[in-house]
Amino acid sequence: MEKKVLLIVNPVAGLGNIKKDINKIINNFENLGYETETEFTTIEKNGESIVQEKVNDGEIVVAVGGDGTLNEVVNGVLKNGKKVKMGFIPLGTTNDFAKTLNIPTDKFLFSKEINNTIEKTCDIGKFNDKYFNYVSAFGVFAKTSFSTQRKFKNKFGRLAYFGQRNKGFYRRR
Repeated sequence: MEKKVLLIVNPVAGLGNIKKDINKIINNFENLGYETETEFTTIEKNGESIVQEKVNDGEIVVAVGGDGTLNEVVNGVLKNGKKVKMGFIPLGTTNDFAKTLNIPTDKFLFSKEINNTIEKTCDIGKFNDKYFNYVSAFGVFAKTSFSTQRKFKNKFGRLAYFGQRNKGFYRRR
């Protein structure tokens, strides 16, 4: 059986530079004997829906993007019910999940060293029909990461989240 990797790539993660580097990542996997399929996320077609449509038993699904992309892929894998392994190439603005688990942020390392990686188990939580793999939030603070504009994330990195104002948060009494 040939080894297969399904790459779920968020083309705007981090600084949006992955389009120029994705072929090198694909070549690294293929040089190690993996058949590679690459799917780019869009607003209409996120990581969860791509995984549910494309993944098969025995594959390795790799989220290439930020924490949000990883969460979409985790939801797709868990809702799909197929027996797969997951990988993560962190390209996000803050990469909190990667930093917490000491996952290297070198975008080429995983594709060159997949056969030498150590598997890690991590907890997954669930609220209603949505899984979370790192953190769950609700209320005003949950809006911050979604309402922060990409141009500010790219320019200021994690500091962009601190300057964000959400309606209802700063109220005068």
